[in-house]
Amino acid sequence: MRATVILLCWLMGVLPGWAAPTLQRGPYLQMANPSALTVCWRSSQAGTGRVRYGTAANALTNEKAGGRTTNHAIRLTGLDPDTTYYYQIETDTTVLGTGANLHFKTPPVVGTTGRLRFWALGDPGTGTTPQLQVRNAFAPVHAEHPADFWIMLGDDAYPSGTDYNFQIALFNIYQAYLPQLPLWSCIGNHETYGTSDAAGHFAYDAVFRLPTGGECGGVASGTERYYSWDYANVHFISLDSMTSLRTATGPMAAWLEADLNQNLLPWVVAIWHHPPYTKGSHDSDVEEELVEMRMNILPILENHGVDLVLNGHSHSYERSYLLDGHYGVSTTFNATHKKAGGGGREDIDGAYIKATAGNTPHEGTVYVVAGCAGQISGGTLNHPAHFLSINTAGSVVVDVEDKRMDVKFLRYTTSAAAAPIYSDHFTILKSQPPPLPTAPSGLLALPLYGSQTALYWQDNATTESQQSILLSTDGITFQVVKILGPNEFQTTLTGLTAGQTYYAKVRATNASGSATSGAITFTQPFTPTPIEIWRFSYWGMTTPLGDRANDADPDGDGWVNLLEYALGTSPIVRTSVPVLTPFFNEQGELAIKFNRQAATDLSYRMEFSNELVEPWVSGYFSSGTENTLGIITAVTPLAGGVLHSFGRLRVTLVP
Repeated sequence: MRATVILLCWLMGVLPGWAAPTLQRGPYLQMANPSALTVCWRSSQAGTGRVRYGTAANALTNEKAGGRTTNHAIRLTGLDPDTTYYYQIETDTTVLGTGANLHFKTPPVVGTTGRLRFWALGDPGTGTTPQLQVRNAFAPVHAEHPADFWIMLGDDAYPSGTDYNFQIALFNIYQAYLPQLPLWSCIGNHETYGTSDAAGHFAYDAVFRLPTGGECGGVASGTERYYSWDYANVHFISLDSMTSLRTATGPMAAWLEADLNQNLLPWVVAIWHHPPYTKGSHDSDVEEELVEMRMNILPILENHGVDLVLNGHSHSYERSYLLDGHYGVSTTFNATHKKAGGGGREDIDGAYIKATAGNTPHEGTVYVVAGCAGQISGGTLNHPAHFLSINTAGSVVVDVEDKRMDVKFLRYTTSAAAAPIYSDHFTILKSQPPPLPTAPSGLLALPLYGSQTALYWQDNATTESQQSILLSTDGITFQVVKILGPNEFQTTLTGLTAGQTYYAKVRATNASGSATSGAITFTQPFTPTPIEIWRFSYWGMTTPLGDRANDADPDGDGWVNLLEYALGTSPIVRTSVPVLTPFFNEQGELAIKFNRQAATDLSYRMEFSNELVEPWVSGYFSSGTENTLGIITAVTPLAGGVLHSFGRLRVTLVP
């Protein structure tokens, strides 16, 4: 036996080409929870991996070893929450990484309400200048207040998601953050363009170590393609919009329902690759993955009070209003889908308010598309669900503290020394009394037929929870006859009595109180004025303000609605413009022809001047029943023989 041992030692000493292992990738951190974390790295040759760690850089008194491999993933357990640990990594007896730069901080106890910051990047993995500029822009933000972890929203490694692509676009670029910040991800389409093994695993699956059994919070999913984790008082969900079934009754949807049913944390953030609302380099109206996630997955999330959704795929930045209940194509989106109509900017138009502290259903969700961490590709950028859409490279920084969430879009920088530039920001506040709503205004009643009348108004509030229609027959005692949702601006009153005079009001209400419009009066039935009939023919049952206003110019031809009405042209067709035809008659006098309408609610006055100064002199006037349809010729009453002569038409709406 002794001779054999001596012989083996001698052989090992003279093996040709033997060298110590070197570090090829990492270290990087995965699957962090308050008491555990996985440290990953790749060595140049197989060996036994080992992590030495402790709470001081010079006292790495704990160690954990793994199996013999080149791709090491060693899970450290029994850690203390909210504690900084230092570590070094070894393969066999060779130290591959050590020093003060190798450290991490464990998450706090679940439910903690202290400040949390995370960094989200969509489609970063191009390996190009924009990716570096977006990365560099985060450095001063991280220095000001370090992030706790970071998230990639898919397409982490272009063009094909191969192991080589990941090395170039992830591990070679983010060396400053990989050893210190746990990284989470969802799978994108480019991760699936490379080859897969017999089990359908891509390079993505080998790079990431993600929870399958609820190791980091939430319900076990049994797959790394979709999973959840908890951090402080936020529940995070990562979904697979690429390779998993996206039906409303499929395994992913069933797991999602179960996971959200058990969640008790007040904030919910969801990530996946394909956005439900986009008009960027992709179109959510037509692409299968986007349509199915919107139709089948959004109802589950919104029913469980999701607060923020982050997606990539479209290479732009697009950000929605506070939304709920829109699952169709963009042309079906309307004001009723906005829980708040403003931008959620606390310093401009007020934060988005969610009245309850927990994840109450249908209080509104903000959807962010940020697939611009590695490139920009433009698009029409005009989805009506979006408050803001810009073709700018950047990333998203999110801060959560207790009942407050601040989300910022961090623009790329061309200078490493530049101060951070935020091209968008919004705030969500929970368990806050909303501001008292602003009263509706501009009420208008228009007849429909029989016992029905249409009521229109201007909705001036952005925080109401409902609107009520109040009706009275004496102008003193009002009763609620209808209750509507927020953001409504019209309704139909039915069952009205012929010959009866009614008084109507609209009241906006939320948890802080209510505000009521002034009353209008009408008699049922009543005859609409000619201009109301004219408006109805072009805009139907829509708000009487805005494009319908007398002084509005919706087609942009330079002629306001009242003049289009008076002269018989269309207010919505730019090429249909009124014509006033000037000429000199046989007597050498200035005359002007125009097309008068049979509008009994108008007065027409043609006025003339020789010097463009007041007073102008009337040369023609008609009003009321005098207004029959036909061509009118108005002649100046001023004496001729002057160098200049001017005419103008004055149209007045007669009450």
